[in-house]
This record gives sequence, structure tokens and C-alpha cells, in this order.
Amino acid sequence: MPNLFSNQYQLIQESRSVVLDFLETTVKTDIVTPVSAYRAKTISSMLVHITNVYFQWIGNFGLQQQIELFDDYSITQIQMIRSMFEEVDSLVEIFIERYGAHPEHVMAGMISGQGRVDTTVTSLFTHVITHEFHHKGQIMSMMRLIGYIPPDADIIRF
Repeated sequence: MPNLFSNQYQLIQESRSVVLDFLETTVKTDIVTPVSAYRAKTISSMLVHITNVYFQWIGNFGLQQQIELFDDYSITQIQMIRSMFEEVDSLVEIFIERYGAHPEHVMAGMISGQGRVDTTVTSLFTHVITHEFHHKGQIMSMMRLIGYIPPDADIIRF
């Protein structure tokens, strides 16, 4: 039986690819344009933040790795951001291989500044993918605010 997590993540990767391709071919260097409506954040800083959340939750918490996070403003080239997402993809693949057959397995650990966290595999996976889509929506709005019409990057596209 196909793994639901794998199927969902493939859809997320396809949607992400639409966004990254558009940024690379159309928005280009404007990914570093501060957007005042978002407290001067940039599209690139949002993308780095998305990858950091995967690194923290899937890598460090879920897989017990020691992945160093990036400053949100340190990466400004779309190719570097793509590389970061390739690392994310590898981590998610390992996470799904390890835990995908046990969606209700409880994972426990400490989060710096937050204390102890107990969550299921399903909750952890859902947290990171919905977080990405939350910020993807913000990125689409940021594109509009700096003068671009963003592509349709929904899971179901027309």
C-alpha cells in the first residue's frame, strides 16, 4: 500500500517547484526586496525560514540529528534555496521511511526555550507541511505587493 505521507509530500514538492521555478525565471533578484507589509521580510527570508522549520522539526526533533539552522536573511540566491529544499527532501524521505508505517507513534523531546514536546508522527508531519503552505500563501501575497502576478501553485492546479 502506498504511504499517505509520501503521496502528500510529492504533491507539496510539485507545488513548491512551481513557486521556485517562477521565482527563478520571473521574480529573480526581487526575492530579496523587503516587503513593508511583512515587516520588511523578503521572499528569500521566508523560504529559508520554511527550510529551517523542516530542519528543526523533522531533522533535529524527529530524526534526532544536529542540524544547524540558517539565519533567515543569509541565503539570497534561489539556487542555494533549492539546495536547502533538496536537503529537506532527503530528511523527509528518511523520516517517512522510518516512521511512515507508524503514524500514531509518539515522539518526545525537548525544544530549546519551549520545554518538553510530545507529539505523534502525524502531528509532526502535518505541522511542517501546513507551515510551508501558510508561508507559501504569504510569499504569493508578497509577490503581488512587489508587482508580480504569482502562478497557480495550489495542489490542484488549473
